[in-house]
Amino acid sequence: MLHSNTEKKPNQSCESTTSNDGSKKEDQPEDFETFRRKQISEASTDVVESLTSIAPQVSENGEINYYICGSLAQNILPSISKLQVIQQDKNGKKTLTDDIPVTEEMKRFFLTSVRKKGNDFDVVTMHCTPEDSAKKNGFIFLDFKLMEEKCADKSALSIIQDKPAFAKPNFDYLNETQESEDGFGDYYYSIATLKDGKKAFIASPAALIGGKAFELLHIRRRLAEGQKVKEEKLEKDEKDLRGLCQGFVQFYGVENLTKKAIEAMQNRIDNNSKIDSEEIRSQLAEMIAEFSA
Repeated sequence: MLHSNTEKKPNQSCESTTSNDGSKKEDQPEDFETFRRKQISEASTDVVESLTSIAPQVSENGEINYYICGSLAQNILPSISKLQVIQQDKNGKKTLTDDIPVTEEMKRFFLTSVRKKGNDFDVVTMHCTPEDSAKKNGFIFLDFKLMEEKCADKSALSIIQDKPAFAKPNFDYLNETQESEDGFGDYYYSIATLKDGKKAFIASPAALIGGKAFELLHIRRRLAEGQKVKEEKLEKDEKDLRGLCQGFVQFYGVENLTKKAIEAMQNRIDNNSKIDSEEIRSQLAEMIAEFSA
């Protein structure tokens, strides 16, 4: 595990690459950016292990308290071996929909979108609102500063953190993909097998891709309307979505991946009052195809 606060030089390990015709090229030394992304991914996995030991993801009666989404979930993808995808309806019925072995090829794509994260942890809490969950259950992981105080592996936190910690929890987007007028819709999450065999609950591939595509769709619409958008935000979201799509399309194929991502965003699509639902589905399908290529 790479936990040094100091900048390390990449080793000269080589990665095997394949040309377009399928023949092997000569092994190339690992570049510094790839080394740093691997370091961030490994550190993110260690943070997830610390986080889930401090705030258990499963309650004493077997209910799931929360699952991890956003950049933290995205960052651990190159460091996991398997994803078991679960769909859970509002009555608590769970269905295993996919059993995904995470191949080395998929990991190479996932690695391209690994990055340092901001100063909060994105999660979806279940059975209550995010605010109530934080107050009721003391889910301190919503607060980076408190996580720093509690986490046994502070060096891993320092590796993945992009901005100074602050004490105010950020509830933006939490449960946004599940919330509807008549309560919660289905939850889409995965059981991730980490590098040491431990398990963690994270958002499903469809939820990660659908959420990021939905966000990018709104950014592009704002640009089309002449509104200002930070260029780094656009570039970050495009890189995130491309890495996710190009990785998971290896398992699903474009058509099936698109179908699942739109299904995971169903409540969010139907409850959008500004854009026609069919138009959103069409634009999301085009975007997922674009970023899967």
